[in-house]
Amino acid sequence: MLDLDATRLFHRAIAQRWCEDREAIHDSLADAHARIDRLGARFEQTTPLPTSLSALILSESDEAKLREIAETLHRLVETAMTWLFDAQDRLSRYFSDHERLFPYLKRAANGGDWQGYSRYDAVFTPEGQVKIIELNTGCPAGFMHSQVVTETILEAARYIDGPIHHAMTGGCGDVDAIRSGAIDRDRLIDRMIELAACEEMPREGIVALVNDENGLLNELLQIQTSLAARGVAACVISADALEYREGRLFAQGYPVRLMYNKLRISTPHSPNHCWSPGFETRYHDFLAAAVDRAVPMLNGLPALTIAEDKGLLTVLSAPDFQAELSEADRSFIDTHIAATARLTSEPTWWCGEKIIPTEMVTAHRERFVLKPACEGRGFGVIIGRYATEEQWQRALRPNPDMPRVVQEHHPALELPVVPPVNRKNGDEHATEIVSMYGSVGLAVIGGKYAGLLSRVSPLPVNNVGRSGIVQAVWVR
Repeated sequence: MLDLDATRLFHRAIAQRWCEDREAIHDSLADAHARIDRLGARFEQTTPLPTSLSALILSESDEAKLREIAETLHRLVETAMTWLFDAQDRLSRYFSDHERLFPYLKRAANGGDWQGYSRYDAVFTPEGQVKIIELNTGCPAGFMHSQVVTETILEAARYIDGPIHHAMTGGCGDVDAIRSGAIDRDRLIDRMIELAACEEMPREGIVALVNDENGLLNELLQIQTSLAARGVAACVISADALEYREGRLFAQGYPVRLMYNKLRISTPHSPNHCWSPGFETRYHDFLAAAVDRAVPMLNGLPALTIAEDKGLLTVLSAPDFQAELSEADRSFIDTHIAATARLTSEPTWWCGEKIIPTEMVTAHRERFVLKPACEGRGFGVIIGRYATEEQWQRALRPNPDMPRVVQEHHPALELPVVPPVNRKNGDEHATEIVSMYGSVGLAVIGGKYAGLLSRVSPLPVNNVGRSGIVQAVWVR
């Protein structure tokens, strides 16, 4: 269990101060907005990140627990990926939706890990339990923003006196005793430079920051700038513009020494993000280089397909996979992984029993969440207790273009939050305290814990693309 008392006390103290002096809170928020914007932390490069005086406050022992959870989960996902790829029938049985990609799913050239980096999304329940709800392996955002927001909000909070300091420091009042627990943005850049300099590959060339037909940028320009500051040349380029000849991959005429892939791969006719039919021709050179393992990748295609699919959570709990695990690993999965199954009318395993998912969720929808298996950004997620009967029944209809999973719903920690200024509507001040739902992403780079991304949202589906707010992460 985590101790969330300091987090609750801090938010209550901010809410009380807001009631007493809205102008002071507003000025602090405005300064924080401006600083984050100046530092280039934006959603999809264009939208300023919404900001509030909101923070997740952990003790050092809590941080140690989260480190252990993240690194244990990384090891188990690695074990599951190896188990799947060791037998083609397993891969086909669990991930037939990705069969068109099977010929290209090769380990990257840069070592043993299937996952170059991951951001395991979780909720903290009101009781302090940690429940993993998505793996987000290979394609998460937030690695370049979390630290900026955390340090900015800490600076803003330093200038708000009184009970706020008492709450955020656990009673000692010494704000200097607080440090960042956010994702360390240097760790990602360090790992990229390390891989780009591996002895097996030529050292000349460029780092290719690769996206695709979905046009997602997220933090690619910030990564490019950070690499340049370390003397490493990088370019942002679409996968269809890469050239592969004589065993070398080229971007904008320069040989590629490392690829960082910001790709979104789903079913061929997904209504959200996917690789539409004809990808084999469009991305021929990129795929050829991947199959030949011609260049290191921080996040290879297996991570962007199989490990990104929420169906991998079903593998972790499957009896045939669990038979390979220790009792301690099985207990970890039972404790920390939200129960998940493919949404099907066929019998399948759920918490050690055979059930028919469609019947189970029809009878008890308040206990469950329905999610597209291989989409992102909260797209298509329906939480039973907040859905209408019509929405729920629509989500239950079979849709081959958007296969789904059903997941046990764990209510998230709720906090009173001063909402960001709504600049679009010309609001000059936040007008009310809003109860918001929290979630976190446990960052892992090269198998090691690298900090937290934390968010709050007025919506139970918590995503920055859907009204979510990146909040600070402090350790006291």
